[in-house]
Amino acid sequence: PAMSRSIDVREVLDRPQLGAFRLRVFAVCWAIALLDGFDVQAMAFVAPVLSASWGIAPALMGQVLTASLFGLMLGSVLLGRLSDRIGRRPVIIASVLAFGLGSLVTALGTTAGQLILTRCLTGIGLGGAMVTALSLTSEYAPERSRATLVTAMFVGFPLGGAIGGIVAAPLIAVVGWQGIFIVGGIAPLLLIGAVCRWLPESLLFRMAAGAAPEAIGTLLQRIDPGYRYRAGDRFALHDTRAGSPRLAELFISGRLPGTLLIWLICFANLLVLYLLLNWLPSILYQAGMPLARAYAGAVIFSLGG
Repeated sequence: PAMSRSIDVREVLDRPQLGAFRLRVFAVCWAIALLDGFDVQAMAFVAPVLSASWGIAPALMGQVLTASLFGLMLGSVLLGRLSDRIGRRPVIIASVLAFGLGSLVTALGTTAGQLILTRCLTGIGLGGAMVTALSLTSEYAPERSRATLVTAMFVGFPLGGAIGGIVAAPLIAVVGWQGIFIVGGIAPLLLIGAVCRWLPESLLFRMAAGAAPEAIGTLLQRIDPGYRYRAGDRFALHDTRAGSPRLAELFISGRLPGTLLIWLICFANLLVLYLLLNWLPSILYQAGMPLARAYAGAVIFSLGG
């Protein structure tokens, strides 16, 4: 009988060569981030038109604009934890499906209350899709290029917002405000096929879930064509990085000031970011700019990001 081999899965994952398999994973995650960014900013491009045609007060429009962000927060936390239990792949498929359908349903809204509800539900899918796409990108990236690949993947998010600003004016002129959400709904549903075909389950999750050695070996072959699975291969995860720390460890051993400062920086950054993303088109339009110029201001801001 063939001698058994001990395969270090982390060592295989951290080999620098990417290959077609991992590049497809990153490409699909990048496309998810792109559509996520398009959909998150979609309501900001519609807000000037709805405010004028529906007579929505600024305070109520603020609720409409922030509904998707509230849903995004819920989706990131709840679906992120769910993906730790049932796997990244089913959560990301369900999330992309959810925000695609949610965007289409938003196009059917006739009141501000309906928009708040549909945008909140859409945001849950947006949050789940982004957090799982980031996780898969990080897990399949080699250690040497992990930060670069995760950053490159996340660039899709502001780029999606910029594309939304470019297409908003012609879409609204031809289809009406619903056109933004129709495009934002159909595109993720079309992407589902690529997600199902090319996006694998997390290899680390499979190992933690006790998957059969043959399943792990087959996936490793796709990552590293130089490896060939043999019956009897044993797989281990010799990871020198720390395990899952307790939340309390962020506040002990002198980490409290640094933790609070990092949180404050992130809070201030996101406060300004989403304030401008949501309100910039409306503010520029109300200041007397043509709608196309107001959208151009938002596009430039997203491209800067």
